[in-house]
Amino acid sequence: MWVWTVIGVGQVTLKNGRVEQSNFTDFRIMRLNESPAIDVHLIQNSEAPVLMRLDTRALAIAAGTTAGVLFTLCALAVAIAPGPTTAFFGYLVHLDLSGLPRTLSVGSFIGGLICWTLGTALSFGFAATVNNRFVGVGFRAEAAGHHPTAVRA
Repeated sequence: MWVWTVIGVGQVTLKNGRVEQSNFTDFRIMRLNESPAIDVHLIQNSEAPVLMRLDTRALAIAAGTTAGVLFTLCALAVAIAPGPTTAFFGYLVHLDLSGLPRTLSVGSFIGGLICWTLGTALSFGFAATVNNRFVGVGFRAEAAGHHPTAVRA
């Protein structure tokens, strides 16, 4: 629908190098009755749905590592440009964060890095464990003799 909106009825205009539209109140979206005909074809399928088990350890490590990298990048941004970084994050969450203290020391960085990394890894590991418990006996590849996790080289 978005592509058809841009092609058909939508219009983004610029004034002094800035987009004039700010939200859907001043950007018209194509209505369903204005869209081209959409054909939906339902295909019969006798296959049972495949339920996927997650590699709990790999997911926890990947999530923890990602959280650690993002925390480090965030701390680096705060250390280099605290004002603009705070304004940017305030913009993301629609709050004025300029009054919050931004204390960043080696100790607070290491403590935050450990907490965020371990907390994220444990949370994702727990979620993967719960997922695998619900998938349980319905896993077809396991019943066929295949191991549910990828083969490691």
